[in-house]
Amino acid sequence: MNSLIALGLFAVTQVGSIIYDRFVKVELPPVGRVNWIDVLFILAMLNVFPFLLLVLPSYLILLLFAFSFASGLYYAFRPLIRQRVIIFLLVAGLILTQILNPMKYLNDVIVMITVVGISVLYVQSGLRMNELVLLGIGYSIYDLIIGMFTPFLSQLTLKLTNIQIAPAIIVGNFAIGAADVLLVSLYVVALKQKANIRLAAAYLILSILVVAFIFFYLLVVAPSLLANSFPLAPWITIPFLIFVGFQKINKRRS
Repeated sequence: MNSLIALGLFAVTQVGSIIYDRFVKVELPPVGRVNWIDVLFILAMLNVFPFLLLVLPSYLILLLFAFSFASGLYYAFRPLIRQRVIIFLLVAGLILTQILNPMKYLNDVIVMITVVGISVLYVQSGLRMNELVLLGIGYSIYDLIIGMFTPFLSQLTLKLTNIQIAPAIIVGNFAIGAADVLLVSLYVVALKQKANIRLAAAYLILSILVVAFIFFYLLVVAPSLLANSFPLAPWITIPFLIFVGFQKINKRRS
């Protein structure tokens, strides 16, 4: 049951990203278009930041996550709520509630809203398909090496167990990392904008099936792996690369 709920929350996040992108125009940052330099910076942060978390004390990790998700929530709410005071109060209320009185699904809601807002912000800010491909391949290689060949992710997961705000959708013993959820949202929104809604919907369905298959594999075939961190990024990136290739072939034919 926990796996179905986690899968449902994952799917709702992706559908929410499509709807948000359809009806909302985000307030673009003043620094200009997102480009390959930003992508390299994101990859560097994704590679370095987790290692930093292993050496930081728990209270600093909590502060970092609280600030990061507060920023993400702000950008998600900004196009919907014009009064900044209301946004600040809403964001502070969500973050402080989860810190002072952690609720079962509030952390998931915080992660989901942040992912929706950030994914649409990046794509609407001009993230190109080839730059997204670079981001996806880079993170997938990192995720595969760290997840399959080192105990690092298991150690990090253990350290983050008691942190009130966690970068993941967590339901029972099932968790989908916020980076993986964000990656799929970026893929879905980019396919919708750069190709068409049908291609985006097809990839969305396929990504949900991929995650469902992995959950089934972990439950039935290899339940011992549930205690470890399974690298999800490569398996959601490969279908995206196939869809991008399919789109380019269609463009050349037309």
